[in-house]
Parts: sequence; structure tokens; C-alpha cells
Amino acid sequence: MELLFNSALFFCSCGFIALALVLKEGALQGENLDIFVVNTSSSFMQMLATILLMPVSFAVALGGLSLGKWVDYVNAGVRTAVGMEGLRITPYIGLAYMTVNLIMNILGITLIKNMSAVTAILTSIVTVPIVTLVFCLDLPLLTPQPFTPLFVLGVIAVLLGLAMYNYEGLQKARTARD
Repeated sequence: MELLFNSALFFCSCGFIALALVLKEGALQGENLDIFVVNTSSSFMQMLATILLMPVSFAVALGGLSLGKWVDYVNAGVRTAVGMEGLRITPYIGLAYMTVNLIMNILGITLIKNMSAVTAILTSIVTVPIVTLVFCLDLPLLTPQPFTPLFVLGVIAVLLGLAMYNYEGLQKARTARD
């Protein structure tokens, strides 16, 4: 039952990603918009939504915090993020994350512009199980997560779906090449 609930929750959460991709596709179709402008505006809106939903996240994750404790919690997080507390390598980890995130966003928007929102959402969904598989490794600062065959089945199912969705386009491209 828990697996069914978690699967349904995952598919519902993909709806927001799909909506964002469809809106980006609509903005990019027929328009000569710069990818960096679209990326910057979508990242700004994502940051705004994250900041606005932060109290909700704290309430759910930590069982509720008073405003004073919330401010102290955020201040401690900022001090840790800039390397004043905890590990001195923390700012570099954040910089590496932002760099990879920026590259992924640019590649995603390029994919939307050149393909379709459906292809972009399926590609985005493929990254989730692959990243989960990476967290099964013994990485520094992280304990390895248990590996289950369901991860591999998830990746295979999404890749087969992506291949079936794009089969006709791949066939046309192959016959045009020959």
C-alpha cells in the first residue's frame, strides 16, 4: 500500500513539472526568445515559490517552528552555507550544485525549444531514478541508500516509454538520412 501511495504521490508531483514545461514550450514556440531569459525568469519564480513555501516545509518537516526559532534556523543554515560553521567545503558544494543545476536548466529549455514538452518531461523523469541510483553509492558526506531492483525497473519503464513516444520521429529521421 505504501508503494502505491508513494507512486501516486510521485506522479502527482510530476504534474507541476509538466505544467511548467508546457508553459515554457508555449512561450518558446513561434517566438525568438533567448533561452537564458526564459531560464532566468523561471529560476526567479522557482526561488520565489521556494521562499514562500519554506514555512510550510518547516511546519511539515519539523513539526512546526515558532517565528523566532525559524529565523534562528535560517540564520544557522546561511552561516553553514557560507562556510562560517560546519565544513569549510560547504560553499563549494553549493557552487557545484548551482553549476550543475544551471547546466541542467539550459539543457532542459533547449530540449523544449527543439523537441516538445512531452519529451522534456519524460527526460526529466528519467533523471530521478538515475540520481537515486547515484545516491546508492558510497559518497563523501552521505550514507549510501539501499539499492532495490525497483530503481532499475523504473528507469527501464521510463526509457521504454520515451522510446515508444519518439519511435515514429526516429523512424522518419532514419528514412530521411538513408
